[in-house]
Parts: sequence; structure tokens; C-alpha cells
Amino acid sequence: MATPIIHASAGILITSLYFLRVKDRDPILLYRLTMAGIIFACLPDIDLLYSYLLTGSVIALHFGITHTILFAIMVALMVRLLSGGSILKRTLLIFMLIFSHVIIDGLTGPERGFTDSVGIKALAPFFNWALVSPFTLFKGVVHAEWFGYENMKTVLIDMLFFVFAFGFFLYARNNSINNNC
Repeated sequence: MATPIIHASAGILITSLYFLRVKDRDPILLYRLTMAGIIFACLPDIDLLYSYLLTGSVIALHFGITHTILFAIMVALMVRLLSGGSILKRTLLIFMLIFSHVIIDGLTGPERGFTDSVGIKALAPFFNWALVSPFTLFKGVVHAEWFGYENMKTVLIDMLFFVFAFGFFLYARNNSINNNC
């Protein structure tokens, strides 16, 4: 399981890229999009909460239906229906944000590099096999040692991704301010 820092970084990057393509670049819109982006990019881990409430174990139900393409499609369509509009671009944005979580978890493993990822059932419930990547980009956390050395090292490395994403966010913000002057 990748850290929330990585998922939040993906949300920041995706919304910043989207924002740079928007014609009306209001900085307030960037802040709102970024907050929503972080929430949607981390949303699949809601299963950690209901897993704990139902079983007493945080990871017993993790990597279930919330980590599938079906969940990403359903949430994106539900948000589109609730917002009452035919905003196709924002629907695709929400899908990409949620599915980025699935992709990142699919590229997470016990070590970075050419080692198999943990695998993820992204096509469930249609196919019940895990998609396994032959390499991992992100190191998963060790659940038995939340504040152990390996987890702290993983968090520090993940913070580098966050700094890059935040830098891109600042670039998008400054670009919008300069274009509105």
C-alpha cells in the first residue's frame, strides 16, 4: 500500500495539469480543484475505515471494490449526476484522480525496482485476478511497524514526490496570476 503522500501528490499533479488547460484560470478555482483532487485521489482508501469498523482490522478489506476501475467509473458518474451538469471534462478528471490511486497501488511493492508489485484486482468484479507489475515505483508501508525505520525512509522519499507536485501547483498558480494581470 502506497502512502497517502503519494496519492495526494498525484491529485495535486493531475488537478494542476487540468487547471493549466482551463481557459478561465481563477486561482480560487485552482485551490478548490486541488483540494478536491487530493480527496478523490485518496478516496479508494475509504475501505480502510469501513474495514476497521466491520472487522477490527484496518487492512482486512483493503484492496477491494474501491480499488477497481468500476469504482472510479461509478463515483465519477455519480458526481456528474449530482452536480446536475454534462461536464464531461470534470467527469473524466474525477475518474483519472480515482483511477490514479489504483495505478499507484498497482505499482507499489515491497521494494522499488525490478521486483513484482503486490498486484491489484483493478478489473474486479468482472475478472478476479490481480494485475501485477514486473517493477515497482513506490515502496509500500510495513503494516507491522508503522513508525519503524523502513516506513520513515519511505515517507521521506515520498515527500520528494510531494515537493515536486507542490512545485508544479505553485507553477500553475503563478501562471494563472500572471495571465490575469
